[in-house]
Amino acid sequence: MDDSDVNIYKEENEEQCLSQKLSQLSASEDDHQNKQSKDSTTTTIITTNKRSALVGTSTVSKKMKIDDQKVYDEEVKDKIPNYLLINHPDFQQLIQSMLSTTANTMNMKDLQEIALLIRQVIMIDLQQSLWNSYLQSGTGELGKKHRLSTTHHHHHHHELFVWPMEMKSIMMKEKETKSDDEMIPININQIDHDTCLNYVYRTLRQFVDRKIQYETQLDEKKYYFKNFFTSEMEDAIRQFIEQQEMVFIRLEFESKIAIVKYDYHDRLLELEYHQLKPNQYQVR
Repeated sequence: MDDSDVNIYKEENEEQCLSQKLSQLSASEDDHQNKQSKDSTTTTIITTNKRSALVGTSTVSKKMKIDDQKVYDEEVKDKIPNYLLINHPDFQQLIQSMLSTTANTMNMKDLQEIALLIRQVIMIDLQQSLWNSYLQSGTGELGKKHRLSTTHHHHHHHELFVWPMEMKSIMMKEKETKSDDEMIPININQIDHDTCLNYVYRTLRQFVDRKIQYETQLDEKKYYFKNFFTSEMEDAIRQFIEQQEMVFIRLEFESKIAIVKYDYHDRLLELEYHQLKPNQYQVR
């Protein structure tokens, strides 16, 4: 090849290399643009999903709040006996007769809250009386009262501790709802004296705390309306609650207390009988 042919060959190679480089550069730019487009699309999708998620979360949160409020309202409503509802005709009649003398300072809601607090205090008094009878039976106090009330006395007697089965059943139900309470055995017949004693003391303390809480709230309301809420109005509310509900609930509690006492006396008589050393024929 002469010099002119060599130059032509070099020029052709240079053009070919330049063309390849330009093609590669163009492809690289296209890839970069495609990548940017994909990233932009991905970002848009992610942002949209996040916004949707936030909107969804906000909607769910609002719905949960509404549902929680409904549940709360239903629970509060369930705690109010029917005869103390504001739309109950008998309660309306009682309240309207009181409001006519209060110069519109108190309303139906105020008197309803007072009535509910009075009812709570009465209910706790009844519960305390029942659980005190459980305590007297389990600690032998009923036996001392029984011996004092009988005409004959034994110089030698054994103390008798009887924890009622109804009380033990309540303990077992509480254990089922509170699995972390390891103090109470699984079997009702395995519940010992100390466990029963501690449980009764704890329950009675809870009654005392709740009663103080309700009485404090009641005293605060009575003090707030001291110039309008009279003792006659309180007596009328108590009488209304007694007639509508408490007369029946009181009988129920008195029946339970009587059963505790009679069961204890039966066990005590059985113990005293066995102290007389009867033979098998007499026992049978």
